Amino acid sequence: MKIKRIILFLICIAVMTAVLTACKKPGPSDPSDPGDNGTPQEQLVPKTAYGVDYLFPEYEGFYAAAPNIIEDGAARYVVYNTNKTKNSSDAVLAARKAVLQSGKWVYGEQSIILEPSAGKWDSARVLNADIVEGKFTYSGTEYKYLMAYQGNGITAEKRFKIGLAFSNDILGNWVKTDAPFIDYDYESEGDAYGAGQPSLLSINRQGQIMLFYAHGSSLLTSTRFVEADLSDFSVPLVSGYVTVPFAGWPVDGNPLPMINNADFGYDPVSGYVVAVKDGFPYAGTNPATATKVEIAKILLDDLFETDGAWRTVVPVINDLDLATQGNTGWKRVHSACMVTNSFGELSAEALEIGFTSGKAATDPSDESWKFYDGVHAFAVPDALRED
Repeated sequence: MKIKRIILFLICIAVMTAVLTACKKPGPSDPSDPGDNGTPQEQLVPKTAYGVDYLFPEYEGFYAAAPNIIEDGAARYVVYNTNKTKNSSDAVLAARKAVLQSGKWVYGEQSIILEPSAGKWDSARVLNADIVEGKFTYSGTEYKYLMAYQGNGITAEKRFKIGLAFSNDILGNWVKTDAPFIDYDYESEGDAYGAGQPSLLSINRQGQIMLFYAHGSSLLTSTRFVEADLSDFSVPLVSGYVTVPFAGWPVDGNPLPMINNADFGYDPVSGYVVAVKDGFPYAGTNPATATKVEIAKILLDDLFETDGAWRTVVPVINDLDLATQGNTGWKRVHSACMVTNSFGELSAEALEIGFTSGKAATDPSDESWKFYDGVHAFAVPDALRED
């Protein structure tokens, strides 16, 4: 891939670093010991022909959502949103590493890898991270990994901006840049969602990247991307944004197709960019999220064309008969990701996604759904594919 058709311009960002020390989320070392997480809830075991289970156990009062799944050699990393405080709606970023044992990924303990920064633009919440490998120099230090994440300074689901952080260890210390990389001015664009849901692809396995993100103003919701060379962050090269074409996606009852809450992967063999996104319309009851996800692909070059069109891969992935112990089945399947290598590249052998499952409120006073989100991985069977 190469940067093209976009005039690159030089921007200078005044930066100062904030080093966050990764810490372990409290949790029981023995399943029979509740530890600081409180009493573990009965483990929910989905019953499905597809074998879609939790990636790791869930505990009462804590959620896991919006996975970013990276397969790096003999290891897998899952980065996801969670709450640091039991029964709280706070949002921090956590990660777990898995190793392959007897053909199954076995996950280790949770590490909290990124938290809000007091007095900064992301002082309330940090969430929806995506990570890519490369060579990035920030404040005189070379880093292996770049993270894009969304954050804001209020507890409402709006005024989001996208920040960057650097590290040499996915589970280790992450160094934030001080200013948001993708800003949002709610006073001029409306007191709306803002910029979020970032997704990263490497262009050259070095410092050049593509950053996809959702942009929701008071007038329009769309998905955009920029290209950037962050080899030396003291002199970053960043393109203007391009709006991702939406032709070819299902209309789903909307006047026009919508691309929102999407994650992207690149197939270097075929030249296709493959995306998974939330299906519309969203559910009308809490939580007001998608009940299905959809997968499509587009040639890389066509992303730059206003008449570029997507080709359906899988039109619907929904509850997959996720009947569970204690409830009638998940009512929410949303916030999916493509399972890729550390450069955002897809496997040539199989297509796999991660996704978030949840349940619906039983009545307006029911808020238990807030802590039932869990994350899963799903190898897409060829029988579901239309491409």
